[in-house]
Amino acid sequence: MYDVSMSIGSGFGRISRQREGWLDGEVVTPHGIVSVFAQGDSTHDHYSRLDFAYAGRLYIRSFNKRYSPRGLVTKAKQFSREVIEHI
Repeated sequence: MYDVSMSIGSGFGRISRQREGWLDGEVVTPHGIVSVFAQGDSTHDHYSRLDFAYAGRLYIRSFNKRYSPRGLVTKAKQFSREVIEHI
């Protein structure tokens, strides 16, 4: 068994393309990790989703738009900040 620990800063993310038009991954924000997903191509509806677990609750935000990796990072930071501010 190996345990690893590393410092990660806000904006660090692992967003990968699963197939044409489909993205998923995680984005590190100052408030925690947001899971992100986006889909959309010529045969599927455009859709993005953000999942943020905080204080024992799962918060979900979805959009009828497919965001780019950069857009997903921006939306993830905004979403986690808004959740924290409204608790």
